[in-house]
Amino acid sequence: MDYQLHQLAQSVSHAGDLEALTRPLLDLLQRITRLESTYLTTIDEVAEVQRILFSQNSGNLLLQEGMEVPWSDTLCRRALEEGRFITQDVPGIWGDSEAAAELGLQTYMSIPVRSADGSLFGTLCGASSEAIAIDSEVMDVLRLFSQLISQQASREANAQQAKQRAELAEKKIDEMSVVASVGAGCLSADNLNRMIHQTADLLEARQLWTDAIPFEVIDDAPHTFEAEDKSCQPLITDLLLHRYSSENRTEPGLTTLLFQQVDLTKLKGLKSISAPHQAPVSVVLICAVADDLLHGGILLLSQEPISHDSSEFQMLSNCSNYLSLLADRLLHLKQIEEANKRLTFFAMHDPLTTLPNRRYLIDELGRRLSRGKRTDEQVHIAFIDLDKFKQINDAHGHDVGDDFLIAFATRLSEIIRAGDMAARFGGDEFVLIATASQDKDAEEERTQLSQRISEATRGRFELPAVTLNYDGPSIGIITSQSDDLDADQLLSKADAAMYVVKRQRKANQGCAGQSGSLA
Repeated sequence: MDYQLHQLAQSVSHAGDLEALTRPLLDLLQRITRLESTYLTTIDEVAEVQRILFSQNSGNLLLQEGMEVPWSDTLCRRALEEGRFITQDVPGIWGDSEAAAELGLQTYMSIPVRSADGSLFGTLCGASSEAIAIDSEVMDVLRLFSQLISQQASREANAQQAKQRAELAEKKIDEMSVVASVGAGCLSADNLNRMIHQTADLLEARQLWTDAIPFEVIDDAPHTFEAEDKSCQPLITDLLLHRYSSENRTEPGLTTLLFQQVDLTKLKGLKSISAPHQAPVSVVLICAVADDLLHGGILLLSQEPISHDSSEFQMLSNCSNYLSLLADRLLHLKQIEEANKRLTFFAMHDPLTTLPNRRYLIDELGRRLSRGKRTDEQVHIAFIDLDKFKQINDAHGHDVGDDFLIAFATRLSEIIRAGDMAARFGGDEFVLIATASQDKDAEEERTQLSQRISEATRGRFELPAVTLNYDGPSIGIITSQSDDLDADQLLSKADAAMYVVKRQRKANQGCAGQSGSLA
């Protein structure tokens, strides 16, 4: 007995886990009782299954580790319910047990092993095909061994729970870190596609997702950024169709499907489907949505099942929401920028002809005059007045008059050269400014400029409602000097030069309608 106590002390003090404790106890129990088999079982009362966890066998009776039997038809359950923990006449007491008869059991003992909360962990058992007298003191040994096993099992269960809690906390921290990184990135990002790429990298680095494939939307169709991912585009399209069907909608901007629902042959080469027959693949589509339009997203593939109520799914939903908020912010910024551009354009341009307006003209002429003072450059200023424009309005109406102004401005724009500028001064008056060549005669250049304007702006005008034959405008051209700095003053001089030409044209024509028609 001293040796057995010493062996028991060694087993308890050196046991690192349940197996290291239990096996010596089973061997010691077998020595004490002389039973052929001693073993420890676990019991799943929900599934109603009893399983042999560890066993010690000698003689002909072999109870194999891993063997499972229905809990409802075991001697352990009968012993527990009847309080009969040691039985030396199994056939006489439990003769209706087919399992006992098949094994030829004669002697049997069993005591429950309970967890710290009182739930049934399993049983510590012994059995023999021979009738063996068991000392009543063995019951005390069984209780002691049961308590030792219970304590060790509880310690391991607590340790496992603590490990699971730590892993869960670490997973939660990791998920929160991803969400925080995506959220912080979206707050400062100025490019949606770049942020989608960064989010895909963060998710793929977590190793749960074997593929994280970013994509953008061009002409209402998804396009992956990398050529090797193009095989995924049909899948993304299918997922988007699934997402927008009301009966399948789950979370805004997020859709989850099983991989079996798509054509595997379209996705050759992806890591997650290298062995598609082994397990279903979870497919998640993160969408960046703004104004109910898809702007881009990430296709995620994993061999692990992802449920809608998991923290992982919630993390992905948060990432999706952040990307959608970024898409919405960038879209609105773009709309504001475009609106500001339009406002700026129309503040400096004529809304009818879209040519620069008087304000733009005066500012630009002022800049050129200032530059001319430094560089000794000169500027030609052509003041253009549309003769007989009032007759067009009176004869055909203001809509035709507007169409004529637009057509005239178009012709004027077509003849300007690099560095030239055409503007609508107001009403039926236009101005064209051009930099004078330092190596050419200024008067000759003014004549050529006047001819170019006249040839381009007279003749047949095909308007939406009428065709007009126009005699051309009156054009007055002056050239600035190096000491000229007042744009308004120069424009007045050009205007005066134009009126000189206008009077000469009237004198030459004799009457307003001799040289052409407006029909």
